[in-house]
Amino acid sequence: MAVTLPTFADNLQHPNWDQRITAAVPQLLEGVVEFGKYAKPTAQLFWDNKQYVEVDTDKRFRINWSYGGADVHYGTPGTMSFNTEIKDSLSTMIASPAVMYGATSVNDFDLKIYANSLHDLVADRTFRMNQGLTEANNYETWAKTGYTTSEGTGTEIDIDSVITSGINSVKIKNKPAVGSRLLSIPYFIRPHVYGHTLQNLSSSDNNFWRSHIYLAKGSTGGEPIPVDANLSSVSGHSGSLAALVTQASDSDAAENDMLKSSMSALADLEFPTLGDIDFMLEKMQEGNALQIVVACPPAAYNYLARDFFGATLGQSAANQRPRAMDSQNPLTDMGLNFTGSAFQHSGYGAIFYSDPTLATTWPNALWFFDMDSLFIACVNDFGPKIYPWHHLPNSTVDVMAKLLWCQRIVKDRKATGALLNCKFR
Repeated sequence: MAVTLPTFADNLQHPNWDQRITAAVPQLLEGVVEFGKYAKPTAQLFWDNKQYVEVDTDKRFRINWSYGGADVHYGTPGTMSFNTEIKDSLSTMIASPAVMYGATSVNDFDLKIYANSLHDLVADRTFRMNQGLTEANNYETWAKTGYTTSEGTGTEIDIDSVITSGINSVKIKNKPAVGSRLLSIPYFIRPHVYGHTLQNLSSSDNNFWRSHIYLAKGSTGGEPIPVDANLSSVSGHSGSLAALVTQASDSDAAENDMLKSSMSALADLEFPTLGDIDFMLEKMQEGNALQIVVACPPAAYNYLARDFFGATLGQSAANQRPRAMDSQNPLTDMGLNFTGSAFQHSGYGAIFYSDPTLATTWPNALWFFDMDSLFIACVNDFGPKIYPWHHLPNSTVDVMAKLLWCQRIVKDRKATGALLNCKFR
């Protein structure tokens, strides 16, 4: 589990701070630095396993990587010469970090009004700031990034209009261009249909730079159907391609192939079989997969755990008593502990878990990814950076901010995939 240490703009003894605000900072600090109280499982999983990367002078991440290997030859006994070769297999991936921040303020009049209240003013504003960033991260983790039908065409995203989040009522203000946002998992795990470019690599020019996106076949039998340009010729799915993925009207390859649906509005939904799931997990092995996790909508998780793995998940084989799920959660070692909502597929070592956000955003899909291949990278000193309460000169206002400079990054798209066209009830 990553440990995040706060950084400060100034020493804690700033002379202009109000005494009462200064006294509250140490008690509130832990809640400010880490995610808020209501982080969803996938957002928390990425946060707890984030990595730190420096930016270059152009304010971008540069990841130098080598792929492929040298050819191997057979020789004959005796004196022999060696055939040598040099392959150009070094490349650079480039990603631009997103800058997200939450800010809050109090003034002298607020302090007076709350002076005799049982509700602490500074704690309240701190919680609201932190929870806003948490909700934004929850949303951006699974967002249909750039899909205007879902997100609208305005300059802000009303999260509650897309995902029913309860009482938070959080908006993402000053919505930037797609490339400047914290990119979602579906932004990276998308099919190769028209061709797109991610992190300076083209899916058209590089077969290894494509995620595995398939439609479940279910009881109809056969292997899952790949979502690619040939889908339009597959019987029963001729109209699916345009409804599933976008083709950017301005030929912007970075926004081509964006998934719009997991087939919920289309016909021919299938109950996925173990054959469908094993097929996807076998595809994951084509990448340099170390630890595959599978994010499921709650209905999908219940379907899999009950119908496929119920005998081993519901009871202990030794005494036929309910299993102590909280102590055997396979995600515990990855810094995440939500009781009973994860199990491990012994054949592939993949961890299946439930994320409630998927119930509304992608209810008909299972998402596969390797935690070492798809992760959040934070810029050192900005993961997060805390600007504690500062007094604005010539005003009655004290302000506080929490800033994240980070981006989701993928290193191996062969270790990512999605199974669409699923129903679980």
